[in-house]
Amino acid sequence: MLGRMLRLAVALSILFAPLAASADEADVHYRAGLALKKQNKMDEAIAEFEQAIKLRGDYAAAEYSLGIAYKMHNQIPESIKHLEKAAALSPKAADVLASLGMAYAKANRNDDAIRLLERSVAINANDAQAQYSLGALYRQKKEYEKAIPHLEQAVLLDPKDPVAVSNLGVAYRQTNKMDQAEKYFKKAIELKPEESSFHFNLAVVYRRQQKVKEAITEYETACKLDERNAPAHYDLGILYAQDKRNDEAVRELNLYLDLIASQNPKEADIIRKHIQELGGKPKR
Repeated sequence: MLGRMLRLAVALSILFAPLAASADEADVHYRAGLALKKQNKMDEAIAEFEQAIKLRGDYAAAEYSLGIAYKMHNQIPESIKHLEKAAALSPKAADVLASLGMAYAKANRNDDAIRLLERSVAINANDAQAQYSLGALYRQKKEYEKAIPHLEQAVLLDPKDPVAVSNLGVAYRQTNKMDQAEKYFKKAIELKPEESSFHFNLAVVYRRQQKVKEAITEYETACKLDERNAPAHYDLGILYAQDKRNDEAVRELNLYLDLIASQNPKEADIIRKHIQELGGKPKR
């Protein structure tokens, strides 16, 4: 009997020893991948994560890290494949669901992205990036009332993110809440005063509020910060014309014409006619 038990123990040790060794080796490759990823050596990191997965087929952490590494490499289909596997293995891991949702967004699978991000923020409402991404996706779909709560939460969690602050302003502007829009555009400008689009967004609010002087000032700033900000040149030209500053209006509309003529010939013809009506001469 004792001999039989010894033979069974030996057999079991032979059967399970390779599995244990493989699991340990998988961990070694996974940790090596993490170290290489920190050094921004993505190709080497990917190779280590893939080896870890070969050794352990249900290695959720390695699948997740591999998906992130491919995402950083901008290999979105590969990223999605591994993040989907990680999500299947860890269906309640908020960070995995959020990363998969954002990868779907990069692949223009916005409905899938929203579905995953909604699941993520339901588990962890304190993920600023997930809240922002979800709000931005709803804003793109023009579902502003759904966008605003998530963008508000993103700004609450990370009040120094100028892009999230500006997106919240855009959502408020699209729902005609101009006072709120003005507040957040001003805050975005405080955080990043060199960003042309923030000044443009504030100028649009001022224009809709009939604050012509303030709007002109912000449009002028937007144009100085980015000479290729075509909408800012156009709006500034129109406001100059309304303010009877025809020479300045012609200048701005000609700058706008330079930027859009080759892509939009029909609109370019309209702008040329408008310049002539203002007593100017189109540059092209």
